[in-house]
Amino acid sequence: MKKWIYCIAAMCMLSLNALGTRITTDSIVDIKEQLQEADANTWVIFDCDDTLIRNKDQILRRKNELFLMTNAAALIALKGISPKKFKEMVKTVLQTAELTLVHDDLPKIVKNLQEKGVRVLVLTAMVNERFAAAQALDIRIKKLKSFGFDFSKGWETVSRKPFKKPSKESPRYRHGILCSEKRRKGEALKSFVKLSSKKPSKIIFVDDIEKNLEDVEKAAKELGIKFTGILYTAASRPLPNELPFSEEIGKFQLEYICDTGKWLSDEKASRKILERSSNITDASDNKNR
Repeated sequence: MKKWIYCIAAMCMLSLNALGTRITTDSIVDIKEQLQEADANTWVIFDCDDTLIRNKDQILRRKNELFLMTNAAALIALKGISPKKFKEMVKTVLQTAELTLVHDDLPKIVKNLQEKGVRVLVLTAMVNERFAAAQALDIRIKKLKSFGFDFSKGWETVSRKPFKKPSKESPRYRHGILCSEKRRKGEALKSFVKLSSKKPSKIIFVDDIEKNLEDVEKAAKELGIKFTGILYTAASRPLPNELPFSEEIGKFQLEYICDTGKWLSDEKASRKILERSSNITDASDNKNR
């Protein structure tokens, strides 16, 4: 009887291993611990936004995306902004809006992995950037390099444009950064694996969205690749001294870029709102004298 129990337990363990492993953490220590197992046959894949880097301005964060899109659309219609001007506005925001690392150790972690011969890839959706798709990927690469990331290492044999029939729905790739856009991340990854010179034996994927982990885990299983998924939630913590989300500040930022073509940070927008309010008060006082 005990023999059968052990057999059933062993089968259950094998089943769990086939499905892969998934953990949730906001600690960089846990990330480092999981990455210790990576070797030359492992691909370590990071999401970008809210995993490696994050926006400092509240309106540009994912949780405020509906407010951003709704108010931006209303202003574009009200002011009669052309598609060309809108793309330039998006490009300006991508180039000038301030970003920060989710954790200061991340560039060193990536560099250490690469020095061990581990291939490190970025798998990002960049959905909002599609409005300025021609420049967005180059801007993203430049921003990441400013923080000390270089994901091109280890991918020298992969073509700059590996997808033979690109379309608006196709993923894009450049210098170790795979952009899934409207396609699911798992689907984009499967396409990329087919184009790589060597399939990994294991994938470790770090993302801040659970459905992305589920999708890439499914793709890894279909490809016969072991999988470890890490739901990294550190970006949900507020930044030191950050301003809380304000609809007034958000609307001011959007109006300002529509009128001037320049992006204001939360702090600068807040100061301009106070200055405007002070000027209005002074004008009213002078009028009443």
